[in-house]
Amino acid sequence: MVLMTSKTRHVPGHRTELLIIAASPAGQLAGLIFDSAVQGHNLLTVDRSFIRRTIGTMPTEMMLALAPMMILLIQP
Repeated sequence: MVLMTSKTRHVPGHRTELLIIAASPAGQLAGLIFDSAVQGHNLLTVDRSFIRRTIGTMPTEMMLALAPMMILLIQP
């Protein structure tokens, strides 16, 4: 799971942040209501039993855009 925020004023403030515009095709596919920032530096592993509801899902194209950012996290 990757954290997201609607506080986008300083995006990208970190090299692993990605801005998603709610009105864009990707934002609409994800079900976003507000422009949002994906915070790739805040990764979580969560057991599915703890998830009570799903707000949206990331389209494949956005997941692929995040892949290079995830590589940055593991490089020294």
